[in-house]
Amino acid sequence: MEPKKRRRRHKYTLMIFSDSMDEEGVKQVYLGSKRVQVLTVLLVVLLIADICYCVYNPILLSGARNRSSAQSEQIKQLMEENETLKAENQELTDKVAILSETINQKVKTEEEKAAEFAELSLPTGFPLTGAATIHESVTEEQIAEEDGEQQKEQEPIMVFKGSAGNMVIASGNGTVEAVLPDTQYGNQVIIDHGNGYRSIYRNTGEVVVKAGDEVVRGATIFVIGEENTELGYQITKDEVYINPEEMVEING
Repeated sequence: MEPKKRRRRHKYTLMIFSDSMDEEGVKQVYLGSKRVQVLTVLLVVLLIADICYCVYNPILLSGARNRSSAQSEQIKQLMEENETLKAENQELTDKVAILSETINQKVKTEEEKAAEFAELSLPTGFPLTGAATIHESVTEEQIAEEDGEQQKEQEPIMVFKGSAGNMVIASGNGTVEAVLPDTQYGNQVIIDHGNGYRSIYRNTGEVVVKAGDEVVRGATIFVIGEENTELGYQITKDEVYINPEEMVEING
């Protein structure tokens, strides 16, 4: 039987030399085969890592440069867009200011028109053109039937004396509510001014308006001739008669 061969273990000697030439300048380190293998693997790994670094580092740097360039371009584009948006925002701000001013002016104009219309809708105008005199200011008494008893109702009225060729006119803006016969004056025109006020014009002349007509202050209601120079004028507030003298503006 052949003797079993024993595997020989190899030992390696690592010698480290220093600059000095004496014995102390030489150091010997003994390494076993396993240590040499481990050291070899480490050296190979380090070599591969160094090669990879040398190969991929330029690629990484190039990618970083490209990303930096792209980011710089994007920042530049964003700054340009920001400047554009600032200019557009300023333009919109100017437009809003102009529009706001226009709206405010329009609102002010509308408010002035509304105030003017409200004022013109008050029956404060003089109900005749040309020269006229207050013939009499009386309280007319009417007899009403109520609960089987006769009672007298007082309705304040102003009676004007006009001149032929002049006109009876509306004392304020409103709508002709009714044209009725009048036992004393012949005809009666009632104008609703839309604010609780009604003005009543009583004259024997021919009526030139009809129910439903929209009239403005100064609109003609009767034309005064030789036979109808007298005008009976009354005002009600919320269906209650008030003294017309408290409303009529008399100039001259």
